[in-house]
Amino acid sequence: MKAQTALVAFVSLVAGMAAAPASAQMPARDIVEKVRVLSHDSRCSTEVAKLLTSLGISADTLADIDSTPNASARRPSTQLWIKRSDSPGRIVATFGADCQATQVYGRDGAALTMGEDVAARPE
Repeated sequence: MKAQTALVAFVSLVAGMAAAPASAQMPARDIVEKVRVLSHDSRCSTEVAKLLTSLGISADTLADIDSTPNASARRPSTQLWIKRSDSPGRIVATFGADCQATQVYGRDGAALTMGEDVAARPE
């Protein structure tokens, strides 16, 4: 049941991002800059900041980003482990070579929030 809830949240997130006007998708400059610093100037910083903004994560609550590239996959991708200062666990997001999020879920107690709490993906 929790996995279904997380899947519904992810689909809703992606659908909401695609349907929102471009101006609504632009994140604040401070979170773009913080993502740039924490991700060591990743070329996908703006897209990561857009995702974090859509999840209600501000520059003030963004504590750390660890990244793991997966170049051996059929489709190269990068997995980000995002730590918030105000919440346990990590949000895990996978971004494709085109900088689009392909998967997002909560780990170790992290909850995805988009206006209301969504259950974290079970381990």
